[in-house]
Formats: sequence, structure tokens, C-alpha cells
Amino acid sequence: MAEGVDDSVGSDESGRARTHLIEELNDLREYAAKLRDVAASLPPEPVIDEVRDTLVREADKLIALADEPITVGMVGTYSAGKSLLLGLLLGAPDLLPVSDDPTTANVTVLQLRQGREGDPTLITRAALQYLSHDEVSACVATMLDELTSRCASAGMIPETLAALHRMRGLPTADFWREFGSWARTNAWPTRSPSIRLAVRELLRVGGAVLTAPWALGWSKPIGADVFRAALSLPAPVADPTVFPDWFRGTIRDRRQTGEVDASSLRATLPLIRRVVLDIAVPTHIWDLTALCGHNALALLDFPGLGADVSEIRDRGLARRELADVTTIFVLLHGQRVSDAAAMTILDMLDRAPEDIHDSVLVGIGRFDQLPHSISSDLATGPSARLSDSQLTGGVLAAVLSSARQLLGSDRDERIHFHSAMLGIAALDRRFADRGRYSPEFAAERSLAEHIPRALDNGASWSRIVGRLVVDDPGSVLAPALTAYADDGGVRRIRDGVERHVQTHGLRIRRAQLLRQADRLETTQQRLIDALRLHGPRENDETRAQRDVVESLVESVRNSLAHLADRSTLELADPRTVRVNGQAGLTDSVRQLIVGEIFGWPEWSALFAAVRDGVVCARLGDELIFDQEDEEDQPSRLPLSTREFEARFTEAVTLGERFARDRAWTLLAEWARRADVERSALHHRRAEIITPAVQQRLCAQFAGRGYPRYLDRALNLEWLPDTTRKNVEQRMARRAEAGRNDENAADTDDPVGKFPLRRNAGFAWDPGMPEAVRASVVTAVAGHQIRPARLRRELVNGAVDLVISRISAEQAEIAWVVAELLRRSRARLDAPELFVATVIGIEDDHPTDPAADLAAVRHPARGGGG
Repeated sequence: MAEGVDDSVGSDESGRARTHLIEELNDLREYAAKLRDVAASLPPEPVIDEVRDTLVREADKLIALADEPITVGMVGTYSAGKSLLLGLLLGAPDLLPVSDDPTTANVTVLQLRQGREGDPTLITRAALQYLSHDEVSACVATMLDELTSRCASAGMIPETLAALHRMRGLPTADFWREFGSWARTNAWPTRSPSIRLAVRELLRVGGAVLTAPWALGWSKPIGADVFRAALSLPAPVADPTVFPDWFRGTIRDRRQTGEVDASSLRATLPLIRRVVLDIAVPTHIWDLTALCGHNALALLDFPGLGADVSEIRDRGLARRELADVTTIFVLLHGQRVSDAAAMTILDMLDRAPEDIHDSVLVGIGRFDQLPHSISSDLATGPSARLSDSQLTGGVLAAVLSSARQLLGSDRDERIHFHSAMLGIAALDRRFADRGRYSPEFAAERSLAEHIPRALDNGASWSRIVGRLVVDDPGSVLAPALTAYADDGGVRRIRDGVERHVQTHGLRIRRAQLLRQADRLETTQQRLIDALRLHGPRENDETRAQRDVVESLVESVRNSLAHLADRSTLELADPRTVRVNGQAGLTDSVRQLIVGEIFGWPEWSALFAAVRDGVVCARLGDELIFDQEDEEDQPSRLPLSTREFEARFTEAVTLGERFARDRAWTLLAEWARRADVERSALHHRRAEIITPAVQQRLCAQFAGRGYPRYLDRALNLEWLPDTTRKNVEQRMARRAEAGRNDENAADTDDPVGKFPLRRNAGFAWDPGMPEAVRASVVTAVAGHQIRPARLRRELVNGAVDLVISRISAEQAEIAWVVAELLRRSRARLDAPELFVATVIGIEDDHPTDPAADLAAVRHPARGGGG
């Protein structure tokens, strides 16, 4: 392998699809980065500046989205227990502020990284991110729309509503003064609680904008004491009937000193977009290895819906943040569950129903506090059988109805039942010797009072599950109820989130990036058209030279794509793989096995027995032995199938060794033939890359980079050795995983696959009892008494065993070959510098920026690996 070229392929078999998805995400990011670089290099030109700047912005959006961690959003009604559940998932119940009243004031982003084994869960960094001017404008527009709707529902006259409609655009100081006057004169006198709440929310945002305009767009690291205050909602107003005193003057700019104290935090609280916390989670709490392969994992805690203090603002901000969340965990309040709550959440998610069903997991919080009591009959069970349908139509009817509105039908396995008290009790049991939460937290949450009641509830549900798994073995609810009784459902929720992120999260992120890439491609085409209309052009001769070189590159890329597809068809199955009409892999193995087994000395003894009439000489009209066998000297006559087992094992081992060597020989021949078939491309390259061009390439690339990739793409001598290295590494990892798996089946014993009846005696064994001998002789079809069939069974059994063993390796070879060819093709993307060097464009020679831009291809249109 050439120095500096990494041809390592993937991890193990189970991660292949995930690896491919991550590569697609990287291809999309690279596409955006290349477009941005090309666009940014264009000289200023008034005619194209606007569309170029738009392309750079669209590219930056895609790059930012690709760099975002995979996200899991925690959504639900207020006080359902979202913050406490997040703390339990991370092994620290008091990690975030919790209360039975509305608590969370802003979106909280928990960016997870793996901590050290044995350490507690720690917050290593905290930061505030404030809304920008544009984000505040969008938020205020959403709040005005809601206020307008409430005023119209209350019967406000059209003229008054029209004045409100005119208050649009950027919310400046004049806007807020005008709105405050309108609200005092027209909205407040309605005495409608919902209208007054909306007015109060808007004026709280306006007061913050006027008090601290410097905060907009600011991002600031903060301490632990400040972050808890930033997550807490302001106290309710003392007298909600009094018009709010919403502006008390500006405060000094804190960006110079960088300090954020309690007063400035209170003043700017409505402008905070999110609080970002970096969390170190030890492996004994949550092993994040499988989740952090693409960037990282972030958990988002959203403000609870329905909090009077900031309901409209929270819903608008949550809708914006949720647009890019890949996994959404909806936690419903078990005591206040309703279809209306589910509909509110569905409206906030603002996605197509099928996308919502694909993205959502549902939890029922405070499950130990359901308003329905658990019938003793359910727990102890009289005579009637218990089933899911009984629970669905009874004690769980309301919670399951709401959950199914969010999930759609046939997804009950994504429903989780949760009790924070049971989760804390399980944490106490598991880590009794470690500090899990503060004494203040235990006192505030009255754990000594609530945990025993929750444990009783869990025990009752445990008895119900005991009946359910017996009466209804196919129960879908049983796993969730079992997990609830065990630890409040925490471990099952953690596992469910992990599975969803791995199976759906990356796929959803890919769909998001593809949508943004399509928008970027549209802007790319607009810029190409503008450049072709107004930009500099190459002369005809240079353009022709460029076309020749680009055509070569594209032909090589297409040939690699074709070979990658062919490798899957021609190399994957050992039963069909063959090159240039030579004997295929299976045929070669059969020839070797026939020669090996036919050479055993036992056959000469059997032949002598046939000649003496001890063994039947024919099977139908088929002769058993060739004439040359008659010259063999008789050996001891085998008396049972056991005597063939050791030789059978040797034949299989020999066949496997031969098959592997033959597979690599066939691959080398396949690669050589591929180069021969592409000889026309070699000739085209030789015509284009003259000695003078080669000197320019060496000066520009120093023997590495693009010219090296092109040479490797045209000469596949490296492919067999690189493939072999990757396959052997992958197979070794898989074998190690199998050794570590106590439940893995042992498939390495050839005797276990022996094709004859084990330890069966032959009819000519003088020690065989007469009764047994009579039954054996009568069974004429039994292969143990027919030497021809006996030998054929051994040959077929050995060949089948060898082929079955190498099938996985052969499929692995085909996949690795295809992957290496695709990666080789990907390295030939964006050949602008190579083409310019080949055709000898000088620095002062005008290039064709439209062609450079067009050469950057959308990965879904053939521009990726």
C-alpha cells in the first residue's frame, strides 16, 4: 500500500450499514465544503455576488448540520419528569433542576462524552447561547400570531386586530413602545386570562430586548450556579390582573467583562436560546461507544409545554430546535395524560405523520401515580386469563391511547413506563457505596416518603407481569412492564434510545443532509448559469484540452463504479467464481478432494472385499472402482464409519487451505483481467500525461495526491494484497468476538459435520451381531454397505463443508473489493487542480470558474464514494 493512502475498510459485520451511512454523511459534508471553497475563491463581481453569497450560506448550513451531534430530544408536558429522567439516564438524578411545578425555562443541550470508569457523572463545562436578531424576530412573529388568534377568538373588532397586524418586521424600540401602548389600551381590558398571558410573554421578551440588546447572538461560558438559574423559570407574578411593568431601563454591556451575574441573567432570561452542558458519563452508567461513532451524542431537554410563564415562546423555540432532532422521546404525564396533550405535541413536532412515527419513542412518566388503582384481581388473579387487551381496555386505556396517537399503529414496543422513584431506588441498590445525589435533593423530593410507595406499586405490577407472561405469551406490553417493575424503566429507555439512534438516527440525519444538499445544488446551478453568462471564459483550445482530461477522469471513475458492481456479482459466491474460463473455485476444490479421498488405502481393502464377494460390487449399473484400483495392495478392511473420521478432517483442512489460496489467486487474476479490459484507458492516459506534463505534476503534487490516485485506479496490482489485509483483519475481529461470546455455536469441528452415520458398523464386520447384520444388509439403500455411495458421500460432504466455510470469507472478499474500488473512485472527485496542471494553465491565464463549480458533484448524482 502506498504511504499516506489509508485503505482500511470498516469495522465488523454488524456495523457495515452504519459505517456506510456515516460515509454518506461525510460525502455530503465534503460536497458542501468543496462548493464553499470554490465559491469563496471567485473574485468579486457585482452580477454574481448575491447568488455566490447565498451558496456559501447554504453550504455553511449543510456543514453545520453535518457537524452537529446526533440528537435525542426530550419533549412533553410540564412536570412530567423529563429533567429527572435525563438525570437518571446519566446516573445523576439531581443533575438538572427538578420540581413538581413548571421548572425548565430554556432548551438544555447535554453533550455527552465518555467519562472514566468509577467516576461520578460530571458537568465539565456550561455555556449560554442567546437568540440572534433574526431568531428573536421569528420568535416574536410566532407569538404575535398566537396573540392575534386569541384576540380574534375573544371577539376583538377587526379595526383593533388590523392595528396588531401592522406591527410586523424587526422588533425595534419603536415597535415595543407601540405594542405596549396597544396592549394596555386594547388587549388588557378584555380580561381574558389567555390574552393577558400572551401579552405578558411578549412584553417579557420586549423588556429583555430593550434592557440588554447587547446579549443578542452572544455565547458565554458560565459557572454551575449560573446555569441552574438559567434553567429555572421566573416566579409567577404576584397579581396577574395588573398590567406588567415590563421595561425598567437598560443594563450595561456585559460582553466586555464577560461576567453574567444574577441580575443580568434575570434580565436576559427570555432571550436565552439554549444552555449547553458538556457531560462526562462513566462507562458503568452508560457505555457510549456504539453511539458516538459520528461526531457525538446530545440529549436535549425541552421546556415543558403548558407552563403559563412562557408557553408560547417555549413552543415556538421548541419547534425550531426539533426540526433537526433525529430521535424524539415524548414523556407524557401519567396523572394528566390526555389525547389533547398528544395532539399539542404532534402540532409542535411539525412533521409529516410518517416522519413523526419513525422518529418518536413514548414514555409514560409518573406511572406509579396513575389515577387508576391497580385491582388486586389483576395482581393475584382469579380464574380469568390476563392479556394485553384487558390492560389496554382497562387500567392502561388512557395512557396507551395517547401514546398510540404519537406512534401510529403496531408500535407498542416503543412505549415505555417510567417511575423516577423506582429509578432512584434501583440506583441506590446498584451503587449503594457511591454518592448518587445530594441530601438536599433527597429532602426536596421527599424520597423517604415516595420511594416505598413506588416500590409497592412496582411489586404489584411485577405480580401482574408474572400472570401476563403465562396467560399471554405473546404480550407486547410485558417487556415494558417488567422493565418498569425492575428499575422504573430506566435501563429499557436507555437501550431503546440507543437502538433508535443506531437504526433511525443516522438515517434521519442523512435525509436532513440530502434535503439541504438539494437546496445547495439548486443554488450551485444558479451560480453556474450566472458565471456562464457573465464570468470569464477559457479560449477554445484550452477548453478542448480540459474536456479531454476531464473525459479521461470521468471514464476512469465510471470504470471503477462498473468494477465495484461486477465484483459483487462475480466474486461473492464460491460456487460460481471463475476467471477467464478456468476451473471455478468449487470445481477446483472438488478435484482436490476427489484426489485426496480416492487415494485413501481403505479403498484398496474394500476393492479386495468386493472381489471376494464380501461387499456388493455394483450400485445399479455403476462400476465402483476403476481398473487402476485393482493394482492397489489390499489394506485392512474398515469395519465402521469411525475409521474415516480422522482422514475426513484432514481432507477438509487441506481443502480449506487450498480454497483460500485459490480464492486469492482468482482475485489476482480478476484484477489483472480488469486492467487488461481497460487498456484503452491506459493508452489515453499515456497520450495525455507526456513527459513534460509528468514534470509539472511532480512539481505540483510531489508524487502524491491526485496523480497517485489516478495511477492506482488504472493499475489494480495493489488490490489483492490490500483486500487480503482487510479481510484477514475483519475475520480475526469476528473470530475474537465469537470466542468472547459464550453462546456462540462451535462450527470449527469437521467431525461434527461428518456426512456418514456416526460410529455405524459395516455389514462385513465379523463382530457385528447377526440380528444387526441382517437389518443392515436388508437396508440396501444405506450408504454404509455400498462403497461407491460411501465414497461419493464422503467427497460431497467434504466439498460442501469446505465451500460453506469459505462462503463467508468469499462474500467478505467481494464486499471489501467493491468498497476499495468505490473509495478509489471517490478520491478522483474534484480534479480541478489536476486538470489545470495537466493542461498547463498559468496563473495569469483565465480559468473557467463555471466548469470548476460544475465539477463538484452532488454525492447522490455520482459525486460521492
